[in-house]
Amino acid sequence: MNSTSETTYLNTIGGLLSLMLGKSPDGKKLSVYESQAAIISAMLAYHDGKPGISARTMEEKFAAANRSIKTS
Repeated sequence: MNSTSETTYLNTIGGLLSLMLGKSPDGKKLSVYESQAAIISAMLAYHDGKPGISARTMEEKFAAANRSIKTS
C-alpha cells in the first residue's frame, strides 16, 4: 500500500473514532461507546477471527489513526 492510501485509510479510521467517541455541538453523545477499548471489545464480539481483527492490531491502528488525523 502506498503512503497516500495508508494516510487515507488512517484518516478515515481516525475520523470515525472521533465521531464515535465525541459529542454533538449541543453536548449529546454520538454513540454508545465510551472508549476505544469499548469499540475494540465490540469489534471482537462481532468479528473475532477475521484478518486484522485482534485487540493488538486495532490498538496499533487506532493509535496511528489518531496521530494521522491530528497531523493532516
